[in-house]
Amino acid sequence: MNWMDLLYSAWMPKPLEQPWTPTYEPQQYVSEPNNIGTMSEQPVSLFVFATQATAEHLLAKYAPAGHIVGIPFLGPGPDSEPIPQRVIVWPNGVGINAGMLASIWTRNTVNPDIANTITLSAILASGAA
Repeated sequence: MNWMDLLYSAWMPKPLEQPWTPTYEPQQYVSEPNNIGTMSEQPVSLFVFATQATAEHLLAKYAPAGHIVGIPFLGPGPDSEPIPQRVIVWPNGVGINAGMLASIWTRNTVNPDIANTITLSAILASGAA
């Protein structure tokens, strides 16, 4: 048991939310010209590309009346990725990248209640709910 687990077990109530670990597509890259006349590959944030299962989990939890749209990732210049960004679209038309919402859960693994609260706040701030 690490110190965070000890802290939470001693001072925090048991989380109401169930722990959940989002999944992401393999690392994607975009190419860009470098200063020696060739091309360099740059990694794209893993959090941009949530898996379909992750997007469906978030859809069921936060936007059951919404739907998922796959949008091509357009990098700098002529780059695009074969794996689409998965965007959750709420009934009012507002869309949020599923990977960005999932990243909140990835970064807050100790207490799922905190991850849920921050996710709900992000959804409200975007005007989706």
